[in-house]
Amino acid sequence: MRIARYLIIAAALLAPGRTLLGATWSEEYSKVSVFYLYNTWNESFGDDDFDIGEGVAGVKARHVVNPRLALDLWGALTSAKYANSTPGEEGANFSALSDTRLKGTYYLGNRLFSVAVSLNLPTGKTALTDEEYLLALGVADNSRKYIVRRFGQGLDIGGEVFVLPRSGNIEFQLGAGYVAKGSYQLREATTAEYKFGNELFASAAVEIGSRPVGFEGGVIFTSYGDDEADSRVVFRQGKTIVVHGRLFYIRELQGAVGFTLISRGPAKTADGSGELTEESIKSGRNEMQVYASGGKPLTPAVQALVRLEYKMTGANDYDEDVAGYRPGADYLGLGGGVNARFSLAWSGNLMATYYTGGTNDDHDLTGLGLAAVLTFRYW
Repeated sequence: MRIARYLIIAAALLAPGRTLLGATWSEEYSKVSVFYLYNTWNESFGDDDFDIGEGVAGVKARHVVNPRLALDLWGALTSAKYANSTPGEEGANFSALSDTRLKGTYYLGNRLFSVAVSLNLPTGKTALTDEEYLLALGVADNSRKYIVRRFGQGLDIGGEVFVLPRSGNIEFQLGAGYVAKGSYQLREATTAEYKFGNELFASAAVEIGSRPVGFEGGVIFTSYGDDEADSRVVFRQGKTIVVHGRLFYIRELQGAVGFTLISRGPAKTADGSGELTEESIKSGRNEMQVYASGGKPLTPAVQALVRLEYKMTGANDYDEDVAGYRPGADYLGLGGGVNARFSLAWSGNLMATYYTGGTNDDHDLTGLGLAAVLTFRYW
């Protein structure tokens, strides 16, 4: 069981996450976006500091086959780098394809219902080297902003059903889904196959599309099955509740304020006999994020953008001198950019964000985020 216990250490960091909405309200047009997203963070304490940077170049596409059927694709190449100021300590580099995500959504009953099937294709990198594994743990830290938090995993198959009633300018979304997770070799140094627990989720959301002021928000509850290492039960992630909301204003000037709250319950760990026992000291961390954004037209085709955000990640309940301790952290981000429409079909977006913050064990954090997106819409 030593291998199993070793892999549990990574489970809390590499555990799968879920997007804020289980499904999206249908769009009438198709679009393809190519993007490059870069995030780098520096953590310093005393005379030591280290940097972890991640660049993601990819494509995101949605093709509306007909009013009832839409297909979605996400794929990317991910590069990551670790550098440490400690003399004699080597850095690490990583570059490979990420997993590819596919989804098909079918609408029924004048769009009152939707049924979707999703796939996570294992095109990413698994069987990580020691250096790649350290990088994977770094970008999996949810107290900092990274886009790809797992370089690769197994074949996942999901299904979901939603009810999408409407009343005037109010749209509701009620649904549930299930994801069957596949196993994969996490580290090159061991042939152990790790499998995250299957996921069962339920969500409810509402969008009030009045002008100039509107609102959207919702809640997602996710329950997880047993994690397995070489078919032995080793861990079960705690239940997760996500609550989010956004109030927006749309006129010549545009603005929005919003929040996201994530609460993680206690996990369960397996003893020597394989029996799961709820942890007496919670290993997961809760999160809170609030933000405000705005846009002002500079010309009929160009809009200036600004965004202010604050995120706080709580520490887990372990003592600081215990190996499983994960400190809390917070940061403030200020960003600006431009959004341009080149034609009815083509548009682009550039954004840069500077972050500053720290951890509750007195480490300083600074970060930089860059985003460039080019989108083509077609009907």
